[in-house]
Amino acid sequence: MELYHGSLQEVKTPIISANSKIFEYGRGFYVTESLQDARRWVQKLMKEAHATEGYINTYEFDRKAMDSLNCLIFKKPNKEWLKFVMDNRTKRDFSHDYDIILGPAVNDDAYEQLIYAEGDIFRTSSILEDLRSFRLMDQYLFHTPRALEALQYVDSFPPVTSKCMQDDLHLFTPTKVRWLVEYLHDDYDLSIEESLDRIYHSELYKKLSTESTQYWHLGPVDLYNELLEEFGDLGKEK
Repeated sequence: MELYHGSLQEVKTPIISANSKIFEYGRGFYVTESLQDARRWVQKLMKEAHATEGYINTYEFDRKAMDSLNCLIFKKPNKEWLKFVMDNRTKRDFSHDYDIILGPAVNDDAYEQLIYAEGDIFRTSSILEDLRSFRLMDQYLFHTPRALEALQYVDSFPPVTSKCMQDDLHLFTPTKVRWLVEYLHDDYDLSIEESLDRIYHSELYKKLSTESTQYWHLGPVDLYNELLEEFGDLGKEK
């Protein structure tokens, strides 16, 4: 699967950046499965720095590597996710030993809610409810050198370049469907067959299979949340 990192430079050799401590999951190297989010991020960096050049760096990642690494996955914003994020942001001595963390990232629109959380202005449930009204990005943190070994540089390109046409969607769709199947199985104990049947007959899959909708840009967290909104009849998690 391909992962993306927006930057003002070409990053052929990712490193564990101490400056990334300010982000949700701590220091490391951040990437996303969403090309759209990577594009937005690098365009934001270019605007802030008044830069004329920026790059979306592309990496190949074998997801099977996660089986042998210490990984933490947040499928959606919940109490555990919020506590982890706030501990990292507010506790100077907070650290963790995960190799890879996958989960929601707070964009500019939702950032204010985290500021409120740091000030303990709202109750946790209220904060999470407010965050659900925003579109949250998804991101991977590669936190350790051995995690970075599983990330192979592919190429870099400007954020204005389109990397996908309708004929290329078959390269993106299976990976995203596989994530959705695993999420449905873990949360609702659906079989692989039932999960695939629901996904392939969903409106979300139609959008994902059509280039003009740009849904192929979205990461697994965004897609999963929209899928749950469409279904609406799965009941409570097991």
